[in-house]
Amino acid sequence: MRLAYANSPRDCDATTVLSVARGLRAVAVAVKVHAPSALPLLRQLIDPRGRCNRQAFLYIALAFLALQASVAAVLWVCGIEVDAEATLMLNAPIFWIGTTVCIKRLHDIGRRGWWLPGAFAIWFASAFVIATIVSMILGPEALAEGQPVYLAMFAAICLPALAALLWLHTSDGMNSANAFGPLPTGLGLSMPRSGYRRRPARTFYAASALS
Repeated sequence: MRLAYANSPRDCDATTVLSVARGLRAVAVAVKVHAPSALPLLRQLIDPRGRCNRQAFLYIALAFLALQASVAAVLWVCGIEVDAEATLMLNAPIFWIGTTVCIKRLHDIGRRGWWLPGAFAIWFASAFVIATIVSMILGPEALAEGQPVYLAMFAAICLPALAALLWLHTSDGMNSANAFGPLPTGLGLSMPRSGYRRRPARTFYAASALS
């Protein structure tokens, strides 16, 4: 993992550093004050069991976008470059929570969580087959970055994923308790009646929670 200044770093002057420090201090104070009430929410966000309604799904997506934009802005102002490994590590928690929330949204609609990896497998296989066919017909150079065919392929591959996200954002959840938990209330999240029971160590937690 590498965090390095760019070749032409922007001036990260004392005012900027002070502003960032004050912001971090405010976050630390907020975490200290609200930690007891935030822990149940955090548990629900990292646990793929339970349900998530449309409102909570939208709010979580907006919060993640704001968080990523804020981090990117701080790095840009200070002229700090982040390599691929560091980017992957920074985004891993967001990826996990995003996955669990998508599973919860499927549960709210009345679908099993296995729809998510199943849809991803079909999407990936279809993209691979289409890219292979295009490469065989038009040649590998047609898929070079920046070429019109490459841009068209990229758009065609992204459209199904965007359509799936739109479906998750707009589909109505079930209006009563279902096999995955009670009707979401309050923050728009709910957990099964069993609560946060610890599973046996031999059980693969994430995989079993998908169903």
